[in-house]
Amino acid sequence: MAAFIGVIFINYGGFTFGSQAILGNLLALIAGFTMGAYFIVGRQLRARIDILSYLTILYTCSAVILLVVTVSFGHSLVGYSPTTYVMLILLALVPQLIGHTSLNLAVRLIPVTFVSVAILGEPVGATLLGSIILGEIPTANEVVGGLLILGGIFLVMRRRPRIENTHQPGGKQ
Repeated sequence: MAAFIGVIFINYGGFTFGSQAILGNLLALIAGFTMGAYFIVGRQLRARIDILSYLTILYTCSAVILLVVTVSFGHSLVGYSPTTYVMLILLALVPQLIGHTSLNLAVRLIPVTFVSVAILGEPVGATLLGSIILGEIPTANEVVGGLLILGGIFLVMRRRPRIENTHQPGGKQ
């Protein structure tokens, strides 16, 4: 609950009705629910499919869906600056391949609840990086919200077992 209240504190200024901000907040909420479902499905599939096969299927399907949606909305995939293409490649490598792969590995080892709550720390990390790299000073709401989020993550971490038994009866893993 503390982490959820922290998210509200961080986003308090963005909750304005009749603007694009509310649409962004709604999309973020939907993304949160789908991310939870994504982790639950991934957790259920761990016993049936190895991680490399799972990630290959997952990332291939995601790429195809993104390509179809991009083209169907009339967006071009060409004509951007070399810097833009480098940034797109970095986005694919760092948050996707490293970040999401790490989350998929984590969900196979520790409770889904913990992984889902730990993701709430992302805006805290982004705020810290923005402060260090870009010199953006966090607002009071962002500081209070960040502390509440970290406190909520800490509370969940203390109540949940760190590692689940991944061994199943009969020697299966």
